[in-house]
Amino acid sequence: MKKVLVGGSFDMLHPGHIELLNKAKSYGDYLVVMLTSDERIKSKKNKALPIYNQEDRRKIISSLKIVDEAIVINEEPNINIAMKALKLIKPDIYVRTNEINKDTIDEELNICRELHIEMIIIDRQPGSKYRSSSRIINYILDNFKKEEMNTLIEKDENK
Repeated sequence: MKKVLVGGSFDMLHPGHIELLNKAKSYGDYLVVMLTSDERIKSKKNKALPIYNQEDRRKIISSLKIVDEAIVINEEPNINIAMKALKLIKPDIYVRTNEINKDTIDEELNICRELHIEMIIIDRQPGSKYRSSSRIINYILDNFKKEEMNTLIEKDENK
């Protein structure tokens, strides 16, 4: 049985996430998803993120039938979480995208060689403007005023 490791924030789940997870699962039998901690997302992306906290994101990802295990990797913001996960999980295959953390690819490749882990680097799939959480957030900001969103939320909460 081949264990595959893939990681990411997976905030505001969208079709691009599903494509990544399906692609990763296609390389093996058991898919482990490492989720970036809330603290790291805040420090690396934006203090207003994530939209969903790490436990909610873990529950969402765990509920997908292609995912066998989802874990949150807690680490200091300046530490490469993939390095910790690779040593901890020891997968047969590590799948990562080429556009995130480009500066750590060589370090990850070295640890994969040392641990005899096959590393597969895939390209982000082009297409829909909804393939990234940032684009979804920008769409909402561009198309809804705060007052409109508050009204929609209030209506939903009072159902």
